[in-house]
Amino acid sequence: MNYILLYFDDFLLTNLWWIILLAILLLAALGMGLDYYFSHHKKERKEVKKPNIEETNALLIALGGAQNVLTHALKGSRIVLTLKDYEIVDKSSLEKAGVVSFLSKSDSLTLVTQGKADALYKMMFGSSKEE
Repeated sequence: MNYILLYFDDFLLTNLWWIILLAILLLAALGMGLDYYFSHHKKERKEVKKPNIEETNALLIALGGAQNVLTHALKGSRIVLTLKDYEIVDKSSLEKAGVVSFLSKSDSLTLVTQGKADALYKMMFGSSKEE
């Protein structure tokens, strides 16, 4: 038994550099394999379409026209509106114009869009500043 341990110690000492090199190569291969796996198996994102003029006009018409909008604010992927008359809002047209969902409160209407609402907000109201 002692002979086997002595032989194993001698083997480790004579081949230490080869063992270290093999360990480095195995770690490099493992790293490249993980990198390949995670770079090729990402979840594919849905393409977010950019709003066009027709969509923004449809949104303004669905909101009852520009004169019905008292205040508007941009909050990430949402546009918060205060309207004169909430009864004339056409909810089905809002959904057709690209609004994913909306939250109706007593004093405001929040439009939730796909992705960032910044481009849609700029097209509807001409700037990215809140009013």
